[in-house]
Amino acid sequence: MKNYASVGDKLKEADFFFEKMKLSERTIDELNFYFSAFVSAARSVTFVMQYVGSDLEGFDAWYAQIQQGLRENKVAKFLLEARNEHQKRGVQPIASGSVVKLQDGQEKLLHFFTYIGSEPPAEVPALDAITICAVHMGTTTSLVKKFYETFSSQFHIPSRSIETSLRYFSALSEELCKLGFPQELFDQVIKSGVIQEHAAKSPIENIEQLIEKYQFA
Repeated sequence: MKNYASVGDKLKEADFFFEKMKLSERTIDELNFYFSAFVSAARSVTFVMQYVGSDLEGFDAWYAQIQQGLRENKVAKFLLEARNEHQKRGVQPIASGSVVKLQDGQEKLLHFFTYIGSEPPAEVPALDAITICAVHMGTTTSLVKKFYETFSSQFHIPSRSIETSLRYFSALSEELCKLGFPQELFDQVIKSGVIQEHAAKSPIENIEQLIEKYQFA
């Protein structure tokens, strides 16, 4: 059984590493390490989406249009090439920094992408690396949102999810009781409605915070 929530989980993973990037501006190696993890997680969002969506009616035609849009997206195209150069040739894509003065008078260190590969790259965006990745997170989050809005009706059926979750939990509790855990503990979980609430929650609800966070990126 495919886990459609895993698309959102990958999106959360990309956000996690992006936040790490923002805290690593003073260490260029660390910034590149977190960028590598970020861009790989962001790319995995579409890989997982294609896997779970392969059985959905209308997905192939829908995703073909999405792919065309990503090919025409300068930021997405550059980050894809930066990821490939970094993973296949060891190129560090973030290599330069510049101190700029903000409107409030404070100074901030900004890092920029450079290209030192062996082939001409996609156009290198002029914005700093953090801003570029924020834009890409906005694009990726919007993509996941559209996927769930378009196809959730085909796979998010709360009654079926609750039944599956209860069946799995029953088998698990039986095994744990054999190890000495009290049955009352598991009965209380069922009575509290935790399983029903979790199973009834739609995948898009699990990424609501990210949708709000990146809606203007």
